[in-house]
Amino acid sequence: MVHRIIVDNGDPAISYSYTPGKYWIPGNDSYTYGTTYTQGTASASLNVTFEGTEIQAFGQVAQPLYCSYEIDSIRSGGSTRAFNPGYSAAKTGVEWFNLTDLSSGSHNLSVTLGSAYVILDYLVITPFTNMSLDGYTLIVDDNETDVALSGNWTVQSGQSYGYGFPFNNTLTGTGDNSSTVEFNFTGVSVSVYGAVHSAAGVSSYSVDGSPLMNYTPPSNLTDDSWYLHQQFFHAELEQGNHSLLISFPSLSGRERFWLDYILYGPTTSTNITQFPRASAIPTSSTSTDESSLDVGGIVGGCIGGAVLIIIIFAILRYRKARARKSGSTPIPSNYRPEYYEGIQNQSSYISDVPTAAAVRQREADAYNQMTVQPRRSPSATSSSERWPLVAYDPPRVANEAIPPEMSVLQREIESLRAENEELRSFGAADPPPYTEGPVRP
Repeated sequence: MVHRIIVDNGDPAISYSYTPGKYWIPGNDSYTYGTTYTQGTASASLNVTFEGTEIQAFGQVAQPLYCSYEIDSIRSGGSTRAFNPGYSAAKTGVEWFNLTDLSSGSHNLSVTLGSAYVILDYLVITPFTNMSLDGYTLIVDDNETDVALSGNWTVQSGQSYGYGFPFNNTLTGTGDNSSTVEFNFTGVSVSVYGAVHSAAGVSSYSVDGSPLMNYTPPSNLTDDSWYLHQQFFHAELEQGNHSLLISFPSLSGRERFWLDYILYGPTTSTNITQFPRASAIPTSSTSTDESSLDVGGIVGGCIGGAVLIIIIFAILRYRKARARKSGSTPIPSNYRPEYYEGIQNQSSYISDVPTAAAVRQREADAYNQMTVQPRRSPSATSSSERWPLVAYDPPRVANEAIPPEMSVLQREIESLRAENEELRSFGAADPPPYTEGPVRP
């Protein structure tokens, strides 16, 4: 079972850039998680500080997206995400960015969009073992093993519904009155979310044997309408262990109940050893008999360790003597490691960046192809009027040639660095800082 942290686009942990031509626009939409979203223009950036081993961004994008990012102040050349034509047709719930296999601990992520206009709906973070979850909201998908289903159920995956995709691309539904859902957890709150359409039925909810609370879907839904991220139930609870039970007293005919995910507020005592994505060192239950120890192996290990220590000591003495012979050059006061390291890494970074012409063309295409605005009622317009289909454009970033001007710049950087190293080998002094101006007699 995998319980992850969900972070809405309006969470204070996320900060957005607001500069001329590079900004994010907040909006409201009943079809998104939390009924809010944030739309970013080309070259807009965001920053988020989080704890976990994986982070994913979900929302809406109309074409293949290129974006660069920094994680814990380490710059990346960027990543390109291509989508199926069905995914690129202005649908919400699309994963447009992710980072995996992060170390257990706190991280700082900065993402800068490329040429596509993007909507951020929510972030999903995978926590690590023994991480404190107090104050977070955990999301549990409908197909997790600890969401216990009984009766007749249907699982649908990889499909879009109306304007978007459900969480983790799955919905689980039933039309059987004898079906139930049971979910046991440790926390202080619980919510149930799903999808409704014209044949949605009544569902009943009880926590720890409390009186049933019913959810009745709206009666004005049309046959072709689907609504995702609909809250069926919410309860604030005392801290402790709880059991949620969902039942269906009056499903009939075409009526169906569709479950998408369950949210709950954990506590400091919530068992977080349930996250398999976090790496862990396995413990062994095998005991060793002292009488079976290999004495020869122990002696050999001691001798090998002693030889290794002698070799290391000899190498250190050699380096120290060599340094005294050649003389040490003091580090200049204006030396900036991040500057020189940035120059060294610049050639590999530049090769991953799309050409200026490609970026301008993509910005123009994105602006002309996609206009994001609050959606009208499904019954008011046809599907073709609500969202124009966007032609699939395969990514071209990886195969683009480096502009001649950039190649010349790379060669000049390498030449200057080689010349600088040669001057340093002759003991040449560093030039005065630029801000001090020329040296006058």
